[in-house]
Amino acid sequence: GEGKGRFYLDRIDVADAAAPRLLDPVNVPGWLLSYEDADGSPALATLEPTRLSRTVASVDACREALGPGAFFDADRRACLRIDYAVHAVSLDGALARIDASFMLPAGTSPLGVAAEGSVLTLTFVPAEDVNSSNARRFPVLIGRDLGSPDPSFEIVDAGEIDPRSVRVVHGLVIVSTLA
Repeated sequence: GEGKGRFYLDRIDVADAAAPRLLDPVNVPGWLLSYEDADGSPALATLEPTRLSRTVASVDACREALGPGAFFDADRRACLRIDYAVHAVSLDGALARIDASFMLPAGTSPLGVAAEGSVLTLTFVPAEDVNSSNARRFPVLIGRDLGSPDPSFEIVDAGEIDPRSVRVVHGLVIVSTLA
């Protein structure tokens, strides 16, 4: 149906570098955010969108039905919102397994992502600011120990991040530790 899709991770066997082989793709839950080899095993993070819609008559009814971050399509009389889950994913051959998940607050919009090793940093726009021009300091989702048996996620305010732990790589912020 409308708004549904599948996401795949293409795999290439390079055991014989002179003759690489394309392997069967692996169905993963969402867009690939990061892939880093951590101690010999892949540390994947994905961002999975979920589309919500309701038939409503007005902008006010839309906000009441789906809250901040919702968009009213007047032509279709539809209220739309996309929510996102961040997943730590491990691969077992051709199967992807979700090891941990974190739902971003309802109606928020991902803004930027960066990863280094087993640490993922994702900045997002809070729902109350999605449809406004408010200038503010955005919260950050930190994913740690991706690829380990016990990955974790935590939302922090940008003010809680120790500036000495921040590096900018290709315009994206990478956080290695918190204050």
